[in-house]
Amino acid sequence: MKKSILLVAGFCLSALLQAASPNVGRVIKKSYPAYGKDMPVLVCWSETDVPAASEELGTLQVTSQEGVNCADSATVVRLLQREARMAGGNTLQITAHRVNGGCHQMMATVLRTDEDVLFNEYPDIYTAVLSPFKSARQNLAVEKGASSTRNVSRVIKKAYPAYAGDMPVLVCWSEGELPPDVETLGTIQTNNTLDANHCDSVSVAELLKQETRRVGGNVLLVTGCRVSRGCYQMMGTIMRTSENRMRALFPEAYAQTFASPERQERQSLFSKVRFEVGAGYAYRTASTMPGLPAVTDNLVSKLKNGASIQAALDIFPSRYMGVGLMYYTYRSKSDLWIATDNYGNGDDLEIHDAVNFIAPTYVTRTPIGERCTFDTRLGIGYINYRDKMTLLDQEMVVKGGSIGFHAMLGVEYKLGKALGLFFNVSTTQGWVGKARVVGDGVDETVDLRDQDTVEGLSQISVGAGLRFHIGQR
Repeated sequence: MKKSILLVAGFCLSALLQAASPNVGRVIKKSYPAYGKDMPVLVCWSETDVPAASEELGTLQVTSQEGVNCADSATVVRLLQREARMAGGNTLQITAHRVNGGCHQMMATVLRTDEDVLFNEYPDIYTAVLSPFKSARQNLAVEKGASSTRNVSRVIKKAYPAYAGDMPVLVCWSEGELPPDVETLGTIQTNNTLDANHCDSVSVAELLKQETRRVGGNVLLVTGCRVSRGCYQMMGTIMRTSENRMRALFPEAYAQTFASPERQERQSLFSKVRFEVGAGYAYRTASTMPGLPAVTDNLVSKLKNGASIQAALDIFPSRYMGVGLMYYTYRSKSDLWIATDNYGNGDDLEIHDAVNFIAPTYVTRTPIGERCTFDTRLGIGYINYRDKMTLLDQEMVVKGGSIGFHAMLGVEYKLGKALGLFFNVSTTQGWVGKARVVGDGVDETVDLRDQDTVEGLSQISVGAGLRFHIGQR
């Protein structure tokens, strides 16, 4: 009940505060990073007072009514200055001002003036307040992908590593021409300060394509085009589509050049040959034979937990699919003290368990970022089992083999062009129906299926290791 009362009270208070404040209307066509509340805003009451080096960002209008949200001129000006700072403006030109029943209403144009000009206007404030923030805003502009040319304005919401200047950019003049899987990175437009010798449609479009590459875009949707005094001005939306689609559209360009150093770094995800070696923990999933004595059951259960070692060599005829050869081995050990007489003499019964698997494989890799790939591996091959028991210097070995299956899911993180760190989860499946028993003068083959059982070799493994890459695909 208390929560409901506080919620209603909050809505009422918000409504009262909104009603008591003057109404603000704004039309902002362009904005910069916002200024802090202490930053000065130059207020000009006539057009002649506006500095020459000023860029128009938009318009503002403040209205107030008697008995509702009446405000004096100082309050209205402060409100206009606050709105100008939010848009990254530092100059206001008051274009209209009237008083109705003691309540002031104003219209103004938001401008952005070169900060060196304002420094001369407010030297004390700029020295104490603005200068420390100026470099911070400049750094922010660089991080956001601010254009290095005065002829282009950009609003970039997301960026990727830049493409080289000779990488193709798909120019679309309508939304119907766009590929289906595009991602919007931002907007761009040319200003009216272009050189008259380089303002034809081809030059302007090339300039927009250049800026598109700078933020990692490869698609440009032209949303506006006009001609003023023989010079073209264009607006567009910067987008990015999959490189497979671009390769299909521009096969020759993609064959001749493969972009910037950043892109070449991304290429290193796709090597022609890779070799890996790793280790991990494995658990055999087969159940133990029911009805065993507790001591024997404990001895056998220890063999279900062990270490795994894996190695693989993969060759990739294409970027995402390949073939290879893998080797996997599982090792575990268990022991038990066995008394040999009634006088405390005895020896350790040691059991060493081993499962080996070797197979040709089919592998895939899918990029998930600039340095990571998601990997899969499937293999069908030969799996064998070897169990060695030692007691009183006598050995007995039980071994057998059959067809096995292996499946793996993993992730690799590239440490460099030729080295990666991988983590994976895998399962190896198989069983042995016939076993050969060798030792102490015995050498015979036992068909376990006659005893209505088999030796289950299935296991689950979690591992990590290093992967070495040769060549680039």
